Amino acid sequence: MPLVRWAKNKGLRIMLDPHHESINGTAHLWQRFLPAVDVFCPSREEAISLLGGWNGAEAAARSLADWGAAVVCLKLGADGVFVYRAGDQASWLVPTLVERPIDITGCGDAFCGGFLVGWCEKDDLQVAARYGTVSASFVAADFGGRHAFQVDRGEATRRLTTLTTTEVRA
Repeated sequence: MPLVRWAKNKGLRIMLDPHHESINGTAHLWQRFLPAVDVFCPSREEAISLLGGWNGAEAAARSLADWGAAVVCLKLGADGVFVYRAGDQASWLVPTLVERPIDITGCGDAFCGGFLVGWCEKDDLQVAARYGTVSASFVAADFGGRHAFQVDRGEATRRLTTLTTTEVRA
């Protein structure tokens, strides 16, 4: 927590992608920690572990925001990503770009990296979610990680322009 406070005092953005093995039985710790987090990016499985069940992406995101996260970004695998901003209760669904993934290992991490770049460069959560989705689409395209370092920027831009974001109304 001291490192997070230091970063906040410097005006830095805090994004947290939990690890599924560190979630079980720790909801009380996350409830204390999430108010310091700007964007919380759990997977569906991690949200289920934290919340003890699943009533849908919107309900899960609202529950995690009630714990204090300013933005909840739920990684839903083949169902895309659901982004919820607590301040104005805005939410968006971004579909996946991957119809037939070859290997999904690392897709969540790639999503978070792309999201963070989009958020820092554009200061727009919808754009950030699209950046993350594009990043994950490259990782899922083949086995291993080497191919993910050989991304064609033109293809990334093409994928970004074809990706839609749907605003979800409560």
